Amino acid sequence: LDTALGDIERLFAGTSHAFCARLLRERPVEAGVAPGFEELDDVEDARRRMVAWRDFIARARAERLPAMAELQAAGVRPAALDGAFRTMCEHQDVEFPAGDEAKPDIDPVWKALDVFWNRLSRLMPNPPDPGAKCNLLAIALEFAPQYEFARRRRREQPAVLADLLDKWNKKTKVTFKWWKDGEAARDLYEQFKTDVADPFLRAWRQYVYRLALPVLNEARTFYAAERRRHNVVNYVDLLSVAARLLRENGDVRRALQARFRWLFI
Repeated sequence: LDTALGDIERLFAGTSHAFCARLLRERPVEAGVAPGFEELDDVEDARRRMVAWRDFIARARAERLPAMAELQAAGVRPAALDGAFRTMCEHQDVEFPAGDEAKPDIDPVWKALDVFWNRLSRLMPNPPDPGAKCNLLAIALEFAPQYEFARRRRREQPAVLADLLDKWNKKTKVTFKWWKDGEAARDLYEQFKTDVADPFLRAWRQYVYRLALPVLNEARTFYAAERRRHNVVNYVDLLSVAARLLRENGDVRRALQARFRWLFI
């Protein structure tokens, strides 16, 4: 304690990010960062990340990146991956395995959907009561025009089929009195959800995940290169680069221990 009090002017008090920033500024060469780097706050990091993501998408399309072409062929819009890209950037040190899920066959699923909807629509009141309060009936009324459009114009797109099935992939209440046969409607819906919608959507999401990972990985690398080019670091950089520096460089580690020897007594 006497030693610590005698060196009190050497005390560092701050957040872990501030400590890492100080360390990197003192050891830029060993850390592999350019001196004079700028630290990004969360707001600016989010803004730059989104700009980099949009720039990457435009470049990938222009250069006909195979992974992007596969994703688009599956009917998946890059904008749907905004959240996934944010998550991957927030976990820069994590390697996400893509898996090997094959593209699910859509033909038998379309046929099952056709049969399901044909049977369910016959159980709907005609016309439905505008004051009806039934979750399943509300889904069915919203589903009807979307199904007709997709069936005629976009039947070959698996992403469209996935969107349609997702409407039935929720635990939904059925109020019997608003149907011609409420019990039959409930049983039909639950069987379709269990036997068709759930299995297809699981397989579809795993397939899209496999297609998306190469695109997201390249985009994450692109954004990291953009930060280096502009000599800026975000909070994740501060932690990961400082951790790597201390883990891999014994001289830096020993020098830090000598400066703060009283912390390790």
